[in-house]
Amino acid sequence: MKDTWRIALAEENMDVGQIDNMVFGNDTCHSFLVLINPENEIVSELHGYPYKKTTRTEGQCPNSYLSSLAGSVNMMSAFESVCRALDVDDAFPRLKVINTNGKWRTDLSEVMQVVFSGDKQTVMSEWLDACSLGGKINNMDLFYTPVSYVTENRKNCNTATRAFIHAMDITVDQTEFYLEPHGYENEINKIKDLAEFNTRAQYSEADVQRYLDYVAQNLAANEPVLADHNVDMRGKSPEAITKPQPVIALPLLA
Repeated sequence: MKDTWRIALAEENMDVGQIDNMVFGNDTCHSFLVLINPENEIVSELHGYPYKKTTRTEGQCPNSYLSSLAGSVNMMSAFESVCRALDVDDAFPRLKVINTNGKWRTDLSEVMQVVFSGDKQTVMSEWLDACSLGGKINNMDLFYTPVSYVTENRKNCNTATRAFIHAMDITVDQTEFYLEPHGYENEINKIKDLAEFNTRAQYSEADVQRYLDYVAQNLAANEPVLADHNVDMRGKSPEAITKPQPVIALPLLA
């Protein structure tokens, strides 16, 4: 329809050969959400991503699989505590949420399906909820765990996607994915430090416009930055989002 805004679920094939097919029976994916305006333009993407604090860049590295090993034997909490106590935790990437201006990885996605649509105010209210939740996730400083035998220890891009979808009051069952979203089963939105964002229709038109201005002004095209509380429009004044945020360029690697 003419004035319809959409939120799409994108799945990017990880192309890891036959290993994932042997384990899961399907190719694994990196999933993320895409905001599309009525002109069919991609306004923004929202991703969960591995982020390495020491280099301020994409942090997927072999150390991630040490987290996976600890998580699979259900010793994730002890592993993180020891790493922090020994002051070596910066060697391990964190699960961070990033926000983009326009498309960044959409062209790499193998599958995209619309999971929510409506007028601008309705769709943007849900999108802003997901952005707000992203800032909360970033503040939690969660170790990124690409795979894990134990469900609750899976903390990766698909885990973040599940949290975004929950914040948007949308239901997308894992069976609705075309590829295998390992980690989607972990409902980190149930962690006590993550607040609920049931604020649908409570954002004003000015709130929505402030976010769109923030995206256009403070994010360099095709280069994501970490989502922070500057994208939480609840109760924000216009002055709260005018300070440009540092751009964190990430390579196109999952």
